[in-house]
Amino acid sequence: MNNKESTYTVQNDDLDPQLEAAVWAVLSEPLPADAIKRVKSQALILGNEQLRAIPLTQPIAFTKRRWFQLVSLAACVLLVVGVSTMLSPRDAFAQVVDNIRKLATAKFTIEFLGTNNLVATASVKTPDRMRLDFQAPGQTVNITNGKSGELISFDANSDQVSVNEIPKADSNLDISQMLQTREVHAVLSMDENTIAGTQLYEIFNGQGRVWVDSRTQLPKRIEMTQPTGSGITKLVYRDFEWDVLLDDSLFLIPLGKRVVRSSLLARPTEAELIAAFSIRQAFSQEPFEASFLDESNEPGLKLGRLAFDLSKDRAANFQIQVGKLQSNWEVVGISQAAAIDPSLVQKRIDYLCMKLDQWAGNVARTGGWVGTGVLPGESKVLCWWKDTNGIRILRGDLTIIDADQPPNNQ
Repeated sequence: MNNKESTYTVQNDDLDPQLEAAVWAVLSEPLPADAIKRVKSQALILGNEQLRAIPLTQPIAFTKRRWFQLVSLAACVLLVVGVSTMLSPRDAFAQVVDNIRKLATAKFTIEFLGTNNLVATASVKTPDRMRLDFQAPGQTVNITNGKSGELISFDANSDQVSVNEIPKADSNLDISQMLQTREVHAVLSMDENTIAGTQLYEIFNGQGRVWVDSRTQLPKRIEMTQPTGSGITKLVYRDFEWDVLLDDSLFLIPLGKRVVRSSLLARPTEAELIAAFSIRQAFSQEPFEASFLDESNEPGLKLGRLAFDLSKDRAANFQIQVGKLQSNWEVVGISQAAAIDPSLVQKRIDYLCMKLDQWAGNVARTGGWVGTGVLPGESKVLCWWKDTNGIRILRGDLTIIDADQPPNNQ
């Protein structure tokens, strides 16, 4: 999980349904002991950056990673390198990636080695379905269905299933373009390759190793070293079964369980962007700085710090929030009934912090921030992004307009 500070505090976390509870549990301080274990497990499924050890005394907020990073584990396996003795390593890489694309299904084991070792069985059915069965108490199951835009999570021992709305996959789990690399090196040393009947290859400047079955020309084992400082030191993919029979029912909501739906991971809306910025403007009339919506500078954390003073208790912060936001309840998305409940107000603020992080990623990918020095309420451009209809521009007066061309830097 991202080690960002949260402003949301509760004493007890309801952990069912698991997925939504895991999200809100990560925002809570202190975390119950049983929540920590389950949150760490769920964090791997929420599409976050590599799992980190979470100290009880450090509050946590949401990561800004996009939901589709969830499928990178399976896609990495489905699309990683292959070998041919007649081709250069680079050509062999491209050839076997192409061969793997033609396979409809795969089943394999994933090991998350590090601070907390976890093991899961992965089942993948192209183009858009993946299931992870964690080998842990409760047998947590997580299913990604890109076609229906659902992230399904349940505990085998629970009568509930959590269904999170996620963006529908624009294409499928095939992210081979992300894995294209010129750094493919055949390892010929017998001392390093201890798996008989395979050819060992290094990729990504030695950060990844792939053992390819000499007979099938398909990966037999993959090891990916993770960045220093993360809770996971290595990901291991093993026990591959390629092109196996996987029934469609594996990727559906199980029958007989009570379904609880949520939109925590859904694509952020423009209304949520305006709501987050309205909180910023309610708490600060300072000009916008160049890094406000810079993903690397954690805009959600900045918003949270504005809306919650860590030196004050919940009651004092609630009074401040009411004073600043009561004229903007509707814009922020807080009903009059919820406005009298400090925990609901704070939960909504934390939710918008998360959505602002998602917007930061969206703007970074498709547009840009140009509003340095713009004062709240000014009609000058703050940022722009592309959507299916063209270019959208957000201004300092919190209006969004269409444009034919990206705005110039001011």
